[in-house]
Amino acid sequence: MVYCVKCKTPNPPTEAVCKQCGADLLPGTSLGERLGMLGVMLALAVVGGVLAVAGFRSESLVCLGLGGLAALSGVALLVFGIAYAVGKTPVHERHLLRARRHLDLDPQQAIDDFTRALELTPQALDTVRRSILKERGALYQKLGRTAEAQADLQLLIDQTTQALDKASPADKVKLLKERADLYKKLGKECEGTRDRLDATYAAEAAMSNKNYKPGTAVQAGAQVFGVGGGTFNEAYAIESRKQEAKHILGERLALLKAGRIKAIGFCRKCKAVVELDGELRCGTWPKHGKPKEKEMLFVMPEQSEETRQMMEQKYNPPRRR
Repeated sequence: MVYCVKCKTPNPPTEAVCKQCGADLLPGTSLGERLGMLGVMLALAVVGGVLAVAGFRSESLVCLGLGGLAALSGVALLVFGIAYAVGKTPVHERHLLRARRHLDLDPQQAIDDFTRALELTPQALDTVRRSILKERGALYQKLGRTAEAQADLQLLIDQTTQALDKASPADKVKLLKERADLYKKLGKECEGTRDRLDATYAAEAAMSNKNYKPGTAVQAGAQVFGVGGGTFNEAYAIESRKQEAKHILGERLALLKAGRIKAIGFCRKCKAVVELDGELRCGTWPKHGKPKEKEMLFVMPEQSEETRQMMEQKYNPPRRR
């Protein structure tokens, strides 16, 4: 049953208007929500303006850049707020809103509306489609309908895999992490671990890409005040890469210490390829210390022997007779 937003009367799902008060049974965003969103965006835009002024008055290049970013963000938020307040709610969003209102009132009606929203959402809005699948799957799980919940998880995995094929290097990192979480919910720990490890290599690939531009938004903000380019961009890029490399290493170490992956490296003192311990030291003789960063690889356990042999060929090639 569809419950009227205005008078709470239950109606058959085939009805377009409430049989009691005549209200639309598939309304868009309410006037109060629209005005509320506009107010929030306006307040954030004011905050952005204040931060922009503060950044402009600072002599620090970083503060100037952040100030410019705040100014751009304030304008964008204001434009979004106005568009949200005056725009028409798409039909798929109306079904999505009604589904959320019926989560407790009538779970089956919520499922039907989630399904209809999914059917009506354009294929190009793959992020929205995945979000709807997540919500419907969570409701299935709450209702104890495990088979349907797992089916939605598998659909999410399939859609995420499709999105990966056309994703940018930076987006691949996020998508791989999302798919890893989905695999974990399905109890596929090995696949999830592989995706988390692949995400770290995707992040490295994104950094090595010649078009990689860390902190683009902050740099754009700096240019608003005429301080972009040159020294600022170079210093910011170097610091961004350092922080990203540190984050990548931290994620790999967490997987390594949990026993989910292996670290293989070339120990210069042993003159051999060895498995590394949780501190990335030589597993044969920890006192030998850590191999160089370029002389170690993180792999899945089933790949460790193949990786060891490959690295042996590189660092200890057979001598010619």
